[in-house]
Amino acid sequence: MARERPIPIDAIEKILIEVASALAYAHDEGVVHRDIKPENVMFFHGSAVVLDFGIGKALSAATHAAEETTGRITQRGMSLGTPTYISPEQAVGDPDLDHRADIYSFGVMAYEMICGHPPFSGRSAQMVMAAHANQTPEPLSKRRSDAPAALTRVVMQCLEKAPAKRPQRAVEIVNALKALREPGQVRAHPSFLQRLPAWLPWAIAGAATAAALYFGLRR
Repeated sequence: MARERPIPIDAIEKILIEVASALAYAHDEGVVHRDIKPENVMFFHGSAVVLDFGIGKALSAATHAAEETTGRITQRGMSLGTPTYISPEQAVGDPDLDHRADIYSFGVMAYEMICGHPPFSGRSAQMVMAAHANQTPEPLSKRRSDAPAALTRVVMQCLEKAPAKRPQRAVEIVNALKALREPGQVRAHPSFLQRLPAWLPWAIAGAATAAALYFGLRR
């Protein structure tokens, strides 16, 4: 993102599909990452891979151990993750958060990929976390006009404060984004050339031919 701004929409869609696919697999295995951010997505042979499941694995192992003794490992008020990409439930230290926290963080990263900056920033980590918990991000449609409406809709849904309003499974995101890349899919914001009537190039070509014949006959 630092090297290429703005990132082409096609590249964004491809990367997001691969990241969401990785999350879908992890969630099916019962692992919540808890720290989805650009630094934890890298490329291997041209494909995006998700790294650093350390927090998720450590909590999973600790939870099993703790449940045998106290019954709980994460206490209310304890947040884990990176403030810029943290989910509202992480920001308030909800001990009952689930895989949908990853879907929110995925949405934050996707938002940044599309418009070049995350939805919230502040002078301190506490300010950013409070914004995640209480503020609504500015619509992506105001930030990047060439982003397809279907893409921005998926991303903004991932950023819903209530987990129940987000996509409930990462595979839903994968399917929605793959549908955008199907042949014949109409983009919400076509380019100027794409908006021209189909007959116009033929009319221009015909006029040019007629003009050439006219001037040729005059000579």
